Amino acid sequence: MNPQDRIRINTDRLPVSWPRPNSFTKLVQSWGKPYHNLMRSLLIDAWAFEYWNTDSSTTTPARPMRWNIFVSLLVLFAAVTPTAWRVAREQLSRYQTLEAVADAATETVSTAQAVLSSPNRRCQRCEFAGANLSGQDLSRKNFREANMAGANLTRTQLINAVLHRANLTQATLHQVNLQGADLSEAILVQADLSQAQMLHVSLVKADLTNASLTQAELRDTALCSAQLQGADLSEASLYGAILRQADLANADLRGADLRYADLYEADLTNANLTGARLEFATMPDGSTYNQGYVQPVNPSHGCDSNPAESVADQPAT
Repeated sequence: MNPQDRIRINTDRLPVSWPRPNSFTKLVQSWGKPYHNLMRSLLIDAWAFEYWNTDSSTTTPARPMRWNIFVSLLVLFAAVTPTAWRVAREQLSRYQTLEAVADAATETVSTAQAVLSSPNRRCQRCEFAGANLSGQDLSRKNFREANMAGANLTRTQLINAVLHRANLTQATLHQVNLQGADLSEAILVQADLSQAQMLHVSLVKADLTNASLTQAELRDTALCSAQLQGADLSEASLYGAILRQADLANADLRGADLRYADLYEADLTNANLTGARLEFATMPDGSTYNQGYVQPVNPSHGCDSNPAESVADQPAT
């Protein structure tokens, strides 16, 4: 007798506790077309095929084909393994990324703590990108050429600190105290300096493009040749500030206090000066806003391209 005649599909005679082929068909369909036909065939073979004794007058089903179930499970494992491996690799990659970020943050905090406790107060070219230094007292510290992009310096004390050529791109310096600080040639693109205290600060040749300086205190500040395109200086105090050759194109100066300010050769193209106070200010063409005024109240010594060495540059005693 042909052995194939001994095998017949009879799903009606499967035990009640066994799942029906239709349920497996729906399951396999959810896996997509690549595995659909193969898996449906194998699963039905595993659960729906039985041995039948066609020679006997009484048809008695034998035990299910256990080897077929084993083969089906192997195929199932082979089908699921690639997806499981891909998910495992993604999770491992994500974990490694988070671990690297945590290590960098830990290193940044360690560096910050070292600077705070360092007796010589120097941290030239240090890495503080994204660091949280809010509320710290970093007065008289030396951060020359340090990378502080995206750092949080809210309400930080930086009195007489050195930030020459420091990178403060998109840093948060809300209500920071920078009195007497050296920020010459610093990069402050899109930085938040709202309500900052910046009396007698050197911002010579600093890049403040699109920075926010709303209600900032900039009295007697040196901003010679500074880049202030698109900066928000609304309601800021620039009393006596030196803005010679500064680029203030498209800047927002609404309600700003520019009394006695030196704007000689400054670029005010499309600057908004609505409500700004300009009494006794030196205008870009050299004229004064009020007749009878001859010279600005502040000389331009704050625009010296080679300023004297700051106190913070001196070694600690």
